[in-house]
Amino acid sequence: TVPDIRPYLWRSTLAVVPLTYGAGIQNKVLEAMACGPPVITSSRCASSLQAVADRDLVVADGPAEFGAAVLKLLGAPAERASLATAGRAYVERFHSWDRAAAALDSVYMDSLGSADSQKGHAVEALQDRSPSESRGTVSELGNIPAGRGQTQVR
Repeated sequence: TVPDIRPYLWRSTLAVVPLTYGAGIQNKVLEAMACGPPVITSSRCASSLQAVADRDLVVADGPAEFGAAVLKLLGAPAERASLATAGRAYVERFHSWDRAAAALDSVYMDSLGSADSQKGHAVEALQDRSPSESRGTVSELGNIPAGRGQTQVR
């Protein structure tokens, strides 16, 4: 391993990522695409991305396909340049920090809205009960009477 792979990727003619396992987004592929060399990867890695094969990256499976793709691109500088440019643009378009932060912000806001909605329904349900129905229940959210679900420390 190396502390930072980016300098190696910046100087690379190709990035070959023949992973045959894994789930989710493959950060190795995205990092290579962001650094500039054209990427050759497996269909398993590419399946988690919205990248278009033969425009943003090259997809190959098995040693023969990987070898053929490497040899083809080594002999085609214009195609390498096109793949490199499109790959970098793909990462900037779909995987930028701004886009990731916006998606995370959306999840947080949805969660807060859902939590507020659930809290509101719980309060309404408690308020709708008559005093006899409320006996033995918690009168305020988040306040559990001693002896009910709490461990006494002595």
